[in-house]
Amino acid sequence: MYAGMYFTHIVSLAVWFGALVLVMLLLGSYKAHTEQGQVATALANKTVWSTLQAAAFAVLLSGVGMLVHAGMIGQKKPLWLKLMEEGGGLVILLFIIFVTLWTRNLRKALKQGDATRYTQINKRFFGLSLSFVVAIAAVVLVVSLRLA
Repeated sequence: MYAGMYFTHIVSLAVWFGALVLVMLLLGSYKAHTEQGQVATALANKTVWSTLQAAAFAVLLSGVGMLVHAGMIGQKKPLWLKLMEEGGGLVILLFIIFVTLWTRNLRKALKQGDATRYTQINKRFFGLSLSFVVAIAAVVLVVSLRLA
């Protein structure tokens, strides 16, 4: 059971991180398109964001499941495990909240046909995506180095 949760955790993390980097690359290159709405419309697709949110949620659930299965809830943990538990959980929850708000605003702007508004939203989300990519990479770095 632990091995299955670990596998789910790693695969979901890879999907979440990889898809977020891809979205970030799309957001960064949207300026090159003559039709800025094409990228915004593609990114407003519910499949993209539900995949990202489901992967992030799977990372959270499998991580909690592994901690419960190992009997480590309420125990003293090394820094890397504490950061993975608390820092990683916070990053995931913030990600899910911000992505939900962002896609709602983007869809509203697209329905209204407000090109300047969805351009601003995309610029803000590019910075937010970059922040999440760096935060995920930082947690993975600390965990992989197993810093005490």
